Amino acid sequence: MPTLGGGLAFNLGLRRVPASNASIVATLEPVIAAALGWAVWGERMEWPQVVGAGLVLGAVVVLQRKT
Repeated sequence: MPTLGGGLAFNLGLRRVPASNASIVATLEPVIAAALGWAVWGERMEWPQVVGAGLVLGAVVVLQRKT
């Protein structure tokens, strides 16, 4: 059910947001999932995961900036 709900919400959101922006922001999903796993369930995050999450966040910021 969560997968279906997420896909449905993404497709409904495409009515208001350009697909290019939505696909870039969708790359945040693994970062948010890892952060929630750490914050809510106490999962460990090793330094390579933290560095990777930072790189993903930085890339999203750079790609979303208006030129």
